[in-house]
Amino acid sequence: HAQGKTMRWGQAMNGNDAVAVLTRGNEYLFIINKSSQAFTAKNSPTELKDGRYIDLMSRQIISVKNKNLEQVYIPTQSVMYFVPYDGKI
Repeated sequence: HAQGKTMRWGQAMNGNDAVAVLTRGNEYLFIINKSSQAFTAKNSPTELKDGRYIDLMSRQIISVKNKNLEQVYIPTQSVMYFVPYDGKI
């Protein structure tokens, strides 16, 4: 548990490399890509609540609809932290 929220770990394969994916509860998403290759995930099932999320570093915005993450671009050797986004920065 992380501050009362359950952490879930998963991974996505990017060729021979794995991209680590962690969720905190159903509102926060961490992605770690240690690979020298970028990765794009499309139509990925998720436990995140439906809505929009923003990465605090790159400001990339992603959408979740019907428990499905529509698309996320994961740059090479990056760490991303997505939080709920209401349209204001």
